[in-house]
Amino acid sequence: MSGFCHRSVGLALLVSVLVGPGAEVARAQFPQRPQYGNRQERGRRQGMAEQSNLPPVTAFGTVEAMAPWKMQITTDSGQAWLLQFLPNSEVNVMGTAAPEFLAPGQYVSFNAHVDKHSSRVDEKIARLKIFTPNETRILGAFPRGTGAFAAGEGSQAESREDSGAGEAPPPGTEPFQIAGRISSVKNGKLVVLAPNQYFKPSLKLELAEKPEIELDITGSALYQLARKGDKVEAGGSQLAPQVMQVHEAKVILSEPLGGIEKKRRKGGAASDSGDENQEKSPEKKIEKEEKEEEKT
Repeated sequence: MSGFCHRSVGLALLVSVLVGPGAEVARAQFPQRPQYGNRQERGRRQGMAEQSNLPPVTAFGTVEAMAPWKMQITTDSGQAWLLQFLPNSEVNVMGTAAPEFLAPGQYVSFNAHVDKHSSRVDEKIARLKIFTPNETRILGAFPRGTGAFAAGEGSQAESREDSGAGEAPPPGTEPFQIAGRISSVKNGKLVVLAPNQYFKPSLKLELAEKPEIELDITGSALYQLARKGDKVEAGGSQLAPQVMQVHEAKVILSEPLGGIEKKRRKGGAASDSGDENQEKSPEKKIEKEEKEEEKT
């Protein structure tokens, strides 16, 4: 599947606790993705298709409405599709995030020059990625140039000089690709735990004033991060005309996560009330369409 882009909200223990729209999403923890090899992954997807015993189908479009475990999209050709998600649906969310979205429990990867003796990062980090670990996106610290793949950074990260804000590398430091779990975050300062053999695993670092935060996370409950206007690519089984049981989906956020929450707070109580009404209406819209489908 190919890609598109989004924004706001998080979940508190994402796969175990589901939160509705408008909840405090900036504090999200992302569980580690199951360790599937290519062969096991193909077998898992084939198993889902065989169990459903329904014709396979794909859909590409824009999010129109959301409801618990359901999403309505409009395809590029103008067709309305209802997507039904399952606990074992594989959902990948890609886009960007605001610094306010960062929270303990998230996994991040970045490039930095590290003082191995003091386990210190003196430069301010201008680029990082929030990701979900798997068999190819592993946690650790990897010396730059060794060819190691640091949790989703890959060749794009290696093509850049560093993740810092543009200043010269501090003396006595060495460049690393780092992938770890956030243990604390406050006022742009993070503590990241990254197991490795080169320095102490606990790294303190500070973000640049306007850091670039990329998002590439996976989990069945993450479909809830989608909002109206986001792009979706989905594949699964056809339950009825233009109704899909989703096996896998990619959500491309149209706005940075964290940005919408900030805008709502500025609007005050009256604005918040209006947002709640807007969030409820999509669910009613989907429920109405479901009832109409049952009648036909």
